[in-house]
Amino acid sequence: MLAICFSMPTTYIVPEGLRQPRADKVLAAAFPDHSRVAFQRAFDAGLVKRGGLPLSRDATLQPGDEITFVFPETKPSAMTPADIPLEVIFEDQHLLVVNKSSGMVVHPGAATGQDTLVHALLSSWQKPTKLIAGSRSNFPSVRCTRNTSPWSPALRR
Repeated sequence: MLAICFSMPTTYIVPEGLRQPRADKVLAAAFPDHSRVAFQRAFDAGLVKRGGLPLSRDATLQPGDEITFVFPETKPSAMTPADIPLEVIFEDQHLLVVNKSSGMVVHPGAATGQDTLVHALLSSWQKPTKLIAGSRSNFPSVRCTRNTSPWSPALRR
């Protein structure tokens, strides 16, 4: 589940001389600190407007158009451990290596349930711990030897 907050409204006046007048591309180019995907999410949520009306991603913009938008900010909720059996190859206080079963999804995502390797790892470790792979992520590392081994390492923090 995601908690949704909204950024402060921003207004943008479309300048003269656009090469690509498609709305999502114009805004992504004008605001490089935000990804095109972030703008696409704002479009999909009806948060990008021209004249107070929601604008589609592929709308053609004209010089002088006043575009107002806010970004939906998503914050991941706490992950729930899932009791999924794992074949442990190696484990110590810093490292866990498992034999990931074929077809098991490693990282949680929008299209996954509570059945990923991350959920299983959270359940399998006896004391509360974090998995390390990114600055704000609780993910195991990717499979290092993808074509030869299903082993997946995860570091403990």
